[in-house]
Amino acid sequence: FARGHNGLPSLGTLELRSLRVDTSSLAWWDVFDGAIELAFKKDAPPVIDWNIEVAMGTPRLPLPSCIEDAFLAWLTGMVMRSFNRAYPLKVDLDASSTAKEGSECDEEEVRGEEEEVVKDATLDLASAKA
Repeated sequence: FARGHNGLPSLGTLELRSLRVDTSSLAWWDVFDGAIELAFKKDAPPVIDWNIEVAMGTPRLPLPSCIEDAFLAWLTGMVMRSFNRAYPLKVDLDASSTAKEGSECDEEEVRGEEEEVVKDATLDLASAKA
């Protein structure tokens, strides 16, 4: 689900009802970096079978099933094929624990940091124009 932000409308909704991925892949676990690298074999490209429901925009206009289930699955499979031995997909396991720790912070603290970033960006734009 992608919600709008600061008065902007929502992009739509995505509901994953079922997912099956048939693939041959290689995985490396880098203990020192805390990451798993994943590569898909060229001779057995990933085949995705899923049932998703996609609705676009605030009025939540549904997409046809041929686009939702067939085309988007094919497109996702094409993207997955790009992760090979030379350019593997890196899943950082340390980042997930950092994200959990970061989610426990105070909302007001986060808002304050966002305001500082916006102020810094405004100052940068003002100095660039001058």
